[in-house]
Amino acid sequence: MGTLKEMAYLARSGPLPRLPSLRYVPVRYRRWLPLSVAKRYQCLVIGAAQGVATVALAHSGDAAFYALLEELTACTVFPVLVPPSALRLAIKRLERDRRRPSLSMRPTYFLHPYQIRTLSQLSLLS
Repeated sequence: MGTLKEMAYLARSGPLPRLPSLRYVPVRYRRWLPLSVAKRYQCLVIGAAQGVATVALAHSGDAAFYALLEELTACTVFPVLVPPSALRLAIKRLERDRRRPSLSMRPTYFLHPYQIRTLSQLSLLS
């Protein structure tokens, strides 16, 4: 085997690897591509390592398309095919999350809000 970049270029020359489903796009990769690009070209960045971005595609692209993605991500692109319906659903979820950022960026608490309120009231009484 070679480096990840070499494997990315080799993957483009033959049949693209397939990902049977796309259930989740990690938060750190959700803004790597503009939403307009993701919708127009049906693609999403789903991972990255050592300067190589894994991009989920509904359909394989040509050299110009991969060059565009590499310019936008500033990484070598490793393309994987996913079912078009799964990709459309993931893009719709991203679009929904961007419209309602309060739902996707809600802080995580270890206590229930009522427990927090009770603790804050107890500290005021002391």
